[in-house]
Amino acid sequence: MAFENYKENKRKILEIGIPNSIIFDYENDSLRKVYDQYFLWCEENLRDYSNRFKLGPCYFFYWNTSEANAGAATDGKNSFIRFSKGYMEQLHERVGTKNKFFKNSKFTGYHNLQSGISDSLEYLLFQCSTIFTFYHEFAHCVQKQSSSLNERPENRSYSLYHHVCEYDADLNGAQFVSMYMQQYYTDMLPSAIKNEKNFKRLMYMGISSIVITFLLFLNGEFDSDKLEDTSTTFYTKASTHPHTYVRLYYVINHYVKNAKANGVKIDFQDTFNSVNVLCNEFFNGTDILKDFITGIKNHFDEIRKYEMELYQASLNSPFCIRHKVKLFM
Repeated sequence: MAFENYKENKRKILEIGIPNSIIFDYENDSLRKVYDQYFLWCEENLRDYSNRFKLGPCYFFYWNTSEANAGAATDGKNSFIRFSKGYMEQLHERVGTKNKFFKNSKFTGYHNLQSGISDSLEYLLFQCSTIFTFYHEFAHCVQKQSSSLNERPENRSYSLYHHVCEYDADLNGAQFVSMYMQQYYTDMLPSAIKNEKNFKRLMYMGISSIVITFLLFLNGEFDSDKLEDTSTTFYTKASTHPHTYVRLYYVINHYVKNAKANGVKIDFQDTFNSVNVLCNEFFNGTDILKDFITGIKNHFDEIRKYEMELYQASLNSPFCIRHKVKLFM
């Protein structure tokens, strides 16, 4: 059923004018089940939220490129979200493969959590990361922006307008991951393992998935050929996106605010510390997390100042999704 829906979706977007060459046909792919499940989820959510925001027809498709990327676009009548084949496959390989991370970790609490649920914890990480990206790109549709996901700085002229769009989209993605993990705890955890510690573990997993994905992009870990020099040099008013340090600071903040507003007993420092523990295990043997922590500490005042500038600018930007949905805290 899922692939039949995808073929019908493809027929419609071909009629609109999307080139056949950029649409990935995953029918015989080894990850077909993953592609099927995610397409159906996107299709359902696009239907619900496009109606809510009066966007007109919205379409999701897989992009036929090995580059890890995602994007959103609008032609004035139709909106499109695309996730690349490379993004889905590399992300699934790095964070979504069953037993690749948690089984061999030292986290006995997560081992106990895993024993009580049918989904692998790795697949939950994968789901959270793709949920973030989907709602980030959906926000660009609402803003009427074209965008592409690229967690490394791009050497383009600075625009506060573009940074505000990314800020707004990031917050939208963060809050939906927060709510997804809250709902997962309520709906999916057996009563025998429903307790505050497991609730927090799920919440820490949700935000860790976002941090891990951002840091993989920042450090060029999704570039299989590694032909490009990867720069992690901090900046504020440059590039097409805010620097990853800035983005993760406000993403974690907003994630925690959303959770606290819904009664989850977590705070920023506790969450940041727990994310560090999970990410330290994930990036074991590399300097990726150490460099991130050092960067946050060295530029903390600049990060906070620029985050406040983005916040104030977003309040005065009526195109932002924050002005069109009541979920923002």
